[in-house]
Amino acid sequence: MAKLENALSSKLSFPVGSSPITGILLYVVYIMINYDLFLYSFLLIFFGFCGIIYTRQTILNNMIYLEIIFLGIILMFLTCSINQSFILGQVYSLFILSAAAAEAAIGLSLLAFRFRIRTNISFDALALLKG
Repeated sequence: MAKLENALSSKLSFPVGSSPITGILLYVVYIMINYDLFLYSFLLIFFGFCGIIYTRQTILNNMIYLEIIFLGIILMFLTCSINQSFILGQVYSLFILSAAAAEAAIGLSLLAFRFRIRTNISFDALALLKG
């Protein structure tokens, strides 16, 4: 039992209790939290793709769904970096977050400019563009 407790305490970043059962339970909770974060990130990415595919109303809706996909990817990077104790996933998530913010700012400014000219931002109106 001492070997199991030492193995678990080396894997965990928080102190393990005096009994090996407490250590095992804490490790199980730690794994469940990480798997929940993986599940949430997959759900965010899945719902974002479903939103883009099935609701083609306006460009603004698709931009919101694209931001949801970006947030799912960021959550996955953060979960992997926490699980593996690797700082590079957190750095990547900051880069993705800054790229998503820049994309949203540029896209919203183009939509505002388009709305001033044509007063319509639907996908059907984009088919009328000449060029």
